[in-house]
Amino acid sequence: MTAKEISFDERLKAREFCSLLYWYPRIQPLVPTPKTAIIPLPNNWWSWLDKGLPRKFITELTRQNKFGFPLFIRTDQIAAKHSWAYTCFVKNEGELARHVISLLEENAMVDMVGETQPVAIVIREFLKLRSFFTAYEEMPVAREFRFFATKGKINCYHPYWPHRSLEEGRPSTKDWRGFLGLMENDSDVPISIVKKASEPFDQEFSIDICQTVNGDWFVTDMALGVASFHWKHGTIDGGEDR
Repeated sequence: MTAKEISFDERLKAREFCSLLYWYPRIQPLVPTPKTAIIPLPNNWWSWLDKGLPRKFITELTRQNKFGFPLFIRTDQIAAKHSWAYTCFVKNEGELARHVISLLEENAMVDMVGETQPVAIVIREFLKLRSFFTAYEEMPVAREFRFFATKGKINCYHPYWPHRSLEEGRPSTKDWRGFLGLMENDSDVPISIVKKASEPFDQEFSIDICQTVNGDWFVTDMALGVASFHWKHGTIDGGEDR
């Protein structure tokens, strides 16, 4: 998945707006979101990749976790869902430190020039999403949509997962295309939630919204529109159009 080609300076500027620390406090009072705790990272977190997570930071993660296990974790910039079983999905407390390090390693690999430098680890309640199969290291492929909206106005939207991307993720069933087609039905997506989530922002933002097994919808991620992946209009394989 790639975003529109923008300049290096534009990407650095976009980093601030794509950070969960920017958009989450603005939407949290307005729309359903997963329960979230934010733990700041020190400037020298890179040293942890060799030395391991300090005991003091592990203690703070444990203290801030009011949601139990399993748990969803991410940095303020990325979730690394394509490495699901080793990064963002934490089954128990014994996995927590190892998964934080793996998540930071993933962030470091996409941050070689400082575009997505994280400043926090984010722990979130694990939402059991509506899903019929898995891909990418046991990641549930959920019923999820990506909207692009500005100040309460929806510009466009598409299903979150391009078929071409999932082919590379080794889906857990041969019938995954049929199941994905069922999940791409957009007749009951709550547009009002998306509009509310975009209201605090003058710029166009991408807004990811997904459905739980109970039928509830949550906004789980946002980013500056120009820095977000966008399907090519009229294609099901996810060709780029921005």
